[in-house]
Amino acid sequence: MDNLVCHKPVAVTQALEAVGGTVLYLPPYNPDLNPIELAFSTLKELLRSAGARPLDRLWGFLGRVLDAFAPDECRRYIQHCGYEIHAATMTPNRD
Repeated sequence: MDNLVCHKPVAVTQALEAVGGTVLYLPPYNPDLNPIELAFSTLKELLRSAGARPLDRLWGFLGRVLDAFAPDECRRYIQHCGYEIHAATMTPNRD
């Protein structure tokens, strides 16, 4: 995870570990290790190419373009940053 303060509470670590996750924090200022930066880059390029300048057009385009981020594309971003993806089964917490 990045070093955002809201990602560091014990409850976040416990929730991830409860489903078999391991918490690893990224070194500060390393966007090349953070898959979301690839998604942001793609999103910005799509927005620039659409030329959606008025706010109403921008919001409409943004809603449509977010659907383009299919699971396979997100998986490629993660793998590009050197991470492995393992299947996980999650069940809803009914507390």
